[in-house]
Parts: sequence; structure tokens; C-alpha cells
Amino acid sequence: MTPASHPPDTDVARVRRYCQRRVPPQARDQVRLDTEIRGSAITIIERRAPWRDDLGPEWSRLKVARLRYHHGAWTLHWAARNGRWRPYPDLDPSPRLDDLLAEIDRDPAGAFWG
Repeated sequence: MTPASHPPDTDVARVRRYCQRRVPPQARDQVRLDTEIRGSAITIIERRAPWRDDLGPEWSRLKVARLRYHHGAWTLHWAARNGRWRPYPDLDPSPRLDDLLAEIDRDPAGAFWG
């Protein structure tokens, strides 16, 4: 993998700030948005505190979106029911990461937030 395929550090930081802003401080003991970086992808994960004692102390994990960086452009992907990533059909690749984050926020098809 060439270094050019890794997301720019500034974009990784931008996604992390997006995740922080998306959850109000007073709710962070119940829900969080985390990022996982793997190769050219940044995955946004929703984590929720256990809501029943019999479920144990582990926070649940739900895949929200995957942003992939390739040759200077970002593509957006959503998690299908089977857990596989599918290209998001309503947004062309963009060199502007903010275009993808705005689409995740809008979520007109209910692909990210249900």
C-alpha cells in the first residue's frame, strides 16, 4: 500500500471532530461515536452503554459509515444488514470530505442513522 492511499491526517482529525460534535456532552455516558482507521478507510462506529445488567459491561458497536480515500477522492459506504459495506449510491466520489460528512448528517435514505 502506498502512502498516498492513507487518509490525510487533517481529514482523520476532521472525522474525529465530527464524531465529537455529533454527540452532546451530556449524552456521552450513554452513546459515543468512535473512529477506526484501517488502510485507506475511516469507519464511524456508534457505541452504546449496556442497558441491562445481564448483557455484561461491554458497550455495543454499530457500524455507521465508512469513508474511503483513494487517489485524492473520498467515497462513502453504508453497512448492509449482513455487515458488508456497500457503496452509497446517492453521492459521487468527492475530494471534499465535508461533502460526505454532510450526507451522513442528512441521511435522506436512512442508511446511516436508521
